[in-house]
Amino acid sequence: MNPLTLQTKAIALGLIFVALAGTHTTAYFQGRGARDDEVKVENAKIAAKAAAEYKVAVDYGNKKAAEVQELERTSAEVLTEVLINVSKITTGKSCLSADAVRLLNKPTKVFGLSPRPRDPVEESTGGVATDTDIVNWIARAQDQYKKCAANNNGIVDILVKEGQK
Repeated sequence: MNPLTLQTKAIALGLIFVALAGTHTTAYFQGRGARDDEVKVENAKIAAKAAAEYKVAVDYGNKKAAEVQELERTSAEVLTEVLINVSKITTGKSCLSADAVRLLNKPTKVFGLSPRPRDPVEESTGGVATDTDIVNWIARAQDQYKKCAANNNGIVDILVKEGQK
């Protein structure tokens, strides 16, 4: 055999090998690129779904916040109406004694509510509650309750909806 022919055959086989390796590598990277494209498309779908769910959640939260604000506004209007008109429908007559007012304002025990001895300073300032005072206290308590209930109910609605997913 001619050494030149053997050398030529080796070069030819080497070139064939390089060509096959190049073709294989190109096919591998093209396949990998196609897989990367599939992953990108899937990630885009997931991101779009998450963005849509986020928008729904934000819109629902904003709706609930608006409802709470409306309830608070309505409650404030009712309170204002009561406070404006309370003196027209009450007499200012004493309803609760100084002891009763003190017991409500500063109970001395947590369970056995017993009034403490009279304080001469409180006696000199009147310390009694009139029917007007009581209506004002009740109106303010109702207002605070309605606002607190509206906030809590709004939070519960959001959490319940979130839990249903």
